[in-house]
Amino acid sequence: MKAENFAKLIVEKCTTKKGDLRKSDMEMLYHIIHHPHTRRRTFIWLNKGRSYRDTHIRDIEVLNKLGIDYGYFNDAPKGGQNGNYIILTQKGYNRIKPFLKVYHSYVNNKRFEDILNLSKLISRFVW
Repeated sequence: MKAENFAKLIVEKCTTKKGDLRKSDMEMLYHIIHHPHTRRRTFIWLNKGRSYRDTHIRDIEVLNKLGIDYGYFNDAPKGGQNGNYIILTQKGYNRIKPFLKVYHSYVNNKRFEDILNLSKLISRFVW
């Protein structure tokens, strides 16, 4: 898939009713783009362990919408939620590979503030 088509697919599948890109989806895609071969933990403790955020349902939904192949595993000794993670398979990595090349060339030419805002990169392909 071409990088432009993949960017259009992200905008089509990950926007709210107002037309904005969802922040949680952008965080997940940002992690996948910068660390495609590492584990994406879906259970995150917040506020010094008093509360948590479980993102595995939303992450899986976004990956399925975009057609990115992944594996969902658990590496906790007793199988608890802290061990849940998502990792891209080789097929999923090959699907985002053209987008990665364009993204990294964009990163090399822009300021740090622009790099953090992934939606600017995506809008560059759509408009």
